[in-house]
Amino acid sequence: MKSRIEQKYSNLRFLIRESDGYKLKFALLKDNLNNASNIQLSYTVNNVVKTERVLLGAPDSGGTGFRQLIIPN
Repeated sequence: MKSRIEQKYSNLRFLIRESDGYKLKFALLKDNLNNASNIQLSYTVNNVVKTERVLLGAPDSGGTGFRQLIIPN
C-alpha cells in the first residue's frame, strides 16, 4: 500500500493509493471551529464517498465527563 501526505490551504491531507489513483482518507485542518475537531474523515455510504469534519457532541453525551465524536449524515 502506498500513501501520500500533502499540504493544501494550510491543511494536511492523508491519501492512500487505490486502483484508480490516490484517495483522501483523512485531513488535519488548520481552522478551529466551535464544537468541532480539526479532523476530517472520508467514508463510504451506499457506494458514495463522503468527507465530513468530526464534530463534538454535547457535554456528557459520551458518558459522564466525556463527549461523543459525531460525523454528520
